[in-house]
Amino acid sequence: MNTSLSHVNYRQGPVKGLLLRSLFISIVICELAWGGQTGKITGMAIDGETGDPLQGVNILLAGTSIGTFTAQDGYYVILNIPPGTYTLKVSMIGYAPHSVEQLMVSMDVTTEVNLSLSTFVVEGEEVVVTAQTAIVQRDLTASKQVVRGEDISRMPVEDFVDALELQAGVIKDVDGRIHIRGGRASEVNYLVDGISVSDPFAGELSVEVEIGGIQEFQVISGSFNAEYGQALSGVVEVITKEGGEEYHGTVSTYVGDYITSDSDIFFGIGDIQVTDITNLAASLNGPVPFFNKKLTFNVNGRYFSNNGWQNGQRRFTPLNSSNFEDANPDNWIIRDNTTLLPDSIWDIAGDSVIVLDATIVGLDDYRAHADTQDYAPVPMNPFKKLSLQAKLALKISPSIKFSVGGLYNQVEFSQYRHRFLFNPDGNFKEFRNGLSITPVLSHSLSSSTFYTAKLSYLFFGYDRYVFEDTLDYVDPLLLEVARQNAFYTGGTAGVKSNQSDRDFIVHRETTTGVGKFDITSQVSKSHQIKSGVALKQYDLQYEEFEIVPGEDAGGITVPFRPTIPPVTSFNHNVYHRKPQEFSAYIQDKIELKEMVINLGLRLDYFDSKGRVPTDFRDPSLTQAIKTINIYPGEGDILLIDPLHREVPYRLNADDSRALIDPDTGEPFSKSLPSDARFIDAARTDLSQKDWAATASWFENTKALAQLSPRVGISYPITDRGAIYFSYGFFFQKPTFEQLYLNPEFEMNREQSGVVNTLIGNANLKNKKTVNYEIGLQQQFGMNTGFFVTIFYKDINNWIGTEIVETYIAGDRYGRFINLDYGNVRGITIELELRPRTYVTAFIDYTFQIAAGNASDPEAVFADASSSPPRESEIQTVPLDWDQRHTLNLTTMLNDPAGNWGISVIGKLNTGKPYTPTIRATRGVRASFENSERKPIHINFDLKGTRNFKVGAYTLSLFLKVFNLFDARNVSTVFSSTGRADFTSDILFAGRVHGVNTIGEWFTRPDYYTEPRRVQMGLTIAF
Repeated sequence: MNTSLSHVNYRQGPVKGLLLRSLFISIVICELAWGGQTGKITGMAIDGETGDPLQGVNILLAGTSIGTFTAQDGYYVILNIPPGTYTLKVSMIGYAPHSVEQLMVSMDVTTEVNLSLSTFVVEGEEVVVTAQTAIVQRDLTASKQVVRGEDISRMPVEDFVDALELQAGVIKDVDGRIHIRGGRASEVNYLVDGISVSDPFAGELSVEVEIGGIQEFQVISGSFNAEYGQALSGVVEVITKEGGEEYHGTVSTYVGDYITSDSDIFFGIGDIQVTDITNLAASLNGPVPFFNKKLTFNVNGRYFSNNGWQNGQRRFTPLNSSNFEDANPDNWIIRDNTTLLPDSIWDIAGDSVIVLDATIVGLDDYRAHADTQDYAPVPMNPFKKLSLQAKLALKISPSIKFSVGGLYNQVEFSQYRHRFLFNPDGNFKEFRNGLSITPVLSHSLSSSTFYTAKLSYLFFGYDRYVFEDTLDYVDPLLLEVARQNAFYTGGTAGVKSNQSDRDFIVHRETTTGVGKFDITSQVSKSHQIKSGVALKQYDLQYEEFEIVPGEDAGGITVPFRPTIPPVTSFNHNVYHRKPQEFSAYIQDKIELKEMVINLGLRLDYFDSKGRVPTDFRDPSLTQAIKTINIYPGEGDILLIDPLHREVPYRLNADDSRALIDPDTGEPFSKSLPSDARFIDAARTDLSQKDWAATASWFENTKALAQLSPRVGISYPITDRGAIYFSYGFFFQKPTFEQLYLNPEFEMNREQSGVVNTLIGNANLKNKKTVNYEIGLQQQFGMNTGFFVTIFYKDINNWIGTEIVETYIAGDRYGRFINLDYGNVRGITIELELRPRTYVTAFIDYTFQIAAGNASDPEAVFADASSSPPRESEIQTVPLDWDQRHTLNLTTMLNDPAGNWGISVIGKLNTGKPYTPTIRATRGVRASFENSERKPIHINFDLKGTRNFKVGAYTLSLFLKVFNLFDARNVSTVFSSTGRADFTSDILFAGRVHGVNTIGEWFTRPDYYTEPRRVQMGLTIAF
């Protein structure tokens, strides 16, 4: 990044600029510190009259201890500078002191500031220069967008992900997950201050920083350097704000609600309730008293609550029971059992439970009764979040800094499920909790060399349940009474039922410990070397199950007794794994006069510490297919001795048999009677077979080691233009969910010949991407930048599924393997208009084709388990998130005096693909997968702010409107028509076995994006 100097003026006396304390801080979150979180300043100092280089010029970042002296040739370099805006102080005897103000530094970017010093004229006179940051980054060798915190604060966005979605090549799918350059959502590595916050279990963002705590963030979507790992599609790195030497704070609050004309789709949001959306946030930073400004702090917190826009009606509660079996709806029995609710359920249901006076017989009578009721809307996609962030930074000496950062998130939410529309209390509630503590030591050995040592602790927990107490779950028959396009009139999720999706109750915890050491050195004017090693230890605990009817000796008990099935069953999985990870990298940034070259090599090592079956056709030890019976004597089939029971055996490579210990899976080592006979399941005498060979039911997994070369080249073509090229190999370990799913390898054998079991594979290989890109940067004038990037990605070893047949004919299951593949190609065009008097604007357009043989790793399993089974794709097809055209516009109009501001975000994109069907209810495809497109999507968001100065305080009144024009944008469509408001399936639906109409069933609020949301608030800052 080159910096030009303009607006020269002279002042009397020393200049005290605005400062940011130079503290190299890492906070939060799991995984390892992969990237450089600081920038550097370089340049030359010369005599303004003769042009000769000046040695010994003192250069210092005002308000910090960061600085250096120029060398004999006038060259200087300053490393380890946290991102921010600085004042550069320059002094030398015999020359007028210089100040370079508003100098912006970004992470991993070289900011070049060349100095021309004037001879000393008047005592106390100082040359003051305002830096104009060049738009073209000379050292940019891969696509990267940098967004600063001050820009985010002016945008109509609520969360970090909202701002992330505006970057070129970034797409949000229908589930709200982020995809970068066509990759799967799990292929993005999120970092906060260099520490990854990606959840290793599912690959999603586990904890995020609130936008009020962000200094800047960058999105690297090209071939990122070797210091970054465990990502295939992109790296998103957030730098948090730090405490300064003066006290600053804010308090902000707002309220809001949805105001829409689409009341025919979204029930219960027509009446404005300004407290349906509430937010309270506060921050404070500054020096800790009594430490002479050497110890600073920064704390902020936020509580946010949104009742959502998808509401249900509490017509029924989980204990309600009805009967729709009679062929005549006049005889249907619709019964209410709220008086039997236990306290724990009553508390969840609340005071607005509908209590019917008596049992209602007949559908018409019930509907007449329902028409007299004023059902209060019940939120079905509510969201609550509490976020806390804190950071302490201590300047031990001018060259040593120590910091401790922490981040905590607590989230409660539910996801809309259409069948629970009249029984919302039976749906799952979900909870996420994250805690991170990260101490960091940064030591500058000289102005050209520094190292950082980091430790990190991260805890992430996830829970999904309806009730905390297992005994509160109800008979699955209450779900099963409503069938065929009918809403549930009782029952709960999480129970084993023939009429509900198989949704397990889940509890998982992931604890991650990290040790990381990095060193950076400017070994010469042209070479900056970075190197680092990291060790990471995971501790994963997982449990999932569904509630089943308790049984006694005679079978299922009556009445229903909710029970957790044994861990030996397919519907109860418990495991504890401790995988390990190690990495090392070396990176050379070569900055020549003609070009900049980034060369890197990375090593990744991962050991899943898992196990896999030695024979996939007989995977489960507790459901062994190949077994023999051991008997103490001829003809004696009574199993009197506990030893003499069914014992599994394993076939060896030479077809010999070996006994397996049924408790451990290891070779059978117990003593056998000398007269023991071996009889297989067909009662064939096997006594003459070779039993000397040994075998095991399971084998340990193999560790993965991978080298990844990276190269990037930037070639300046003018003083305001550059082209760049990058190429690299990128690898990423599988998610823990794919490694350890169903760790006991039990199969669901409730239905023969049906593929209904999916098993993990702890021996999965790393996913691999080869990435190419070429780009152009061009600056026009002082304020306009133009960027074009062409990219191509070749994806291999994607996780998919294979279908395995056991030794029982027709008995099959799915298993994760490295099977899928894909490719992505496209072009991005960006136009940036830097702030002039009033206007700042950012425009980006992306054309992209993302294709592969499967969007979902479970696609082959889903095809095999469908009824009737489908043929899986053997060709590349558009992926679910293949959004061909994406256009984003961000415009900010601000008063230079800071009295007011208006900003607008516009987003336009073509529809994502869907698979057409002849009749969606039958699942019969009309064409190949994802051959049709959903409607176009267009949206505008607005923010307006009016500021007032009241003494030392600034009061800001603001208004935010999301989906300004209340556009009815579609996220999901009926596959028979490609529309969200009509399906031909309604013509074949038949009678509804429930209380709702067929029109109510096919009205899907979850098929649309968020309607217009309006928020008004006040911020007080000092």
